[in-house]
Amino acid sequence: MYMQMMQNMLQNPEMIPMALNSPQMRQMAQNNQMMQQMLNNPQLLQQMLNPETLQMMSNLFQSMENANNNINPP
Repeated sequence: MYMQMMQNMLQNPEMIPMALNSPQMRQMAQNNQMMQQMLNNPQLLQQMLNPETLQMMSNLFQSMENANNNINPP
C-alpha cells in the first residue's frame, strides 16, 4: 500500500497537495499534535516532499515490505 502511494507521488507530484489536504490527513492531524505541527511547517514539508527524500522513503518502504514478506510469506 505505502509503496504504491510513494510511486504515485514520485510519478505525479501534483498528487502531494491533494494527499496533504485529504480528509484522512486532516483527521490524523486533529488526533495527533505532532502530525499537526509537521503539516503546518512549510520548511519540513518542502524537505519531506523533495524528489530525493521521496525516493529514499520509497526505498525504505520497499525494504520494509520485503523484510515483512520474508518473515511472513504470502
